[in-house]
Amino acid sequence: MKKISRFIYLLLFLVCMPAAGESTAADDTVRIGASNMSPWGFLDKQNRESGLLIDFAQKFSAEVHIDHKNYLQPYPRVMHSLASGSVDLAVLFDGPHADNVAIRVGDVLVTEVFVVARASAEPISSFEQLAGMTVGYIRGSKYGEPFDSAPHFTRLPINTMRQGLAMVLSGRIDAMTSSNQAFYQATNAMQLNETQLRRLLVLKGVTGGLYMSRHSKLMNQLPFYRDALKKMDSQGTLKRIFSKPQASGTNFQ
Repeated sequence: MKKISRFIYLLLFLVCMPAAGESTAADDTVRIGASNMSPWGFLDKQNRESGLLIDFAQKFSAEVHIDHKNYLQPYPRVMHSLASGSVDLAVLFDGPHADNVAIRVGDVLVTEVFVVARASAEPISSFEQLAGMTVGYIRGSKYGEPFDSAPHFTRLPINTMRQGLAMVLSGRIDAMTSSNQAFYQATNAMQLNETQLRRLLVLKGVTGGLYMSRHSKLMNQLPFYRDALKKMDSQGTLKRIFSKPQASGTNFQ
């Protein structure tokens, strides 16, 4: 009886075991992390994934012929997921933190970071003139030195750009920090124009790249992915995704 039971268990094991070289759909799916803040990655009113990074992931996956799954996470969590290997790829803003957690595949975007205030605010010409102000920023975002550790103004973490701009307009905070993509998406949604906001200060230009986890099974595809990004750039695909026109009728200069 014991011999029959062992034979049955062995037979079931052999039937259920994948053939050599065969992998499950989950094994073949590339895991792509995306920051879950508008306009980068979010769920729309129909609970569908949307945003600039979702669009990029779709176009990139088509270019390199892979199936992918998006993982919407707070930006610090995306970096942690890359470091641990929980995701294979993600777009990060370039800097020491990104280099420490993953391998840079190639260029993806260029964005501008600036500070906006009510149109009635006094103009300023230097970073030091933010002294004494309360300046909002998107929770979890890093804008580099000197913004992230400046002692002469108060930084207030805010959940969304629309919330931040509304707080600026109502006088609850003095100013709001934003990338151009997040800013123009919010002003379009809120139907704002140049009579309501003023660009106080441009902090810097920021670049973003596609990064690969050092623990990813895709490491041998790195040269191919780098060539794919260059092709997407030369064909204008990246510019079409990330260079969105500013809100109609606005000129926040």
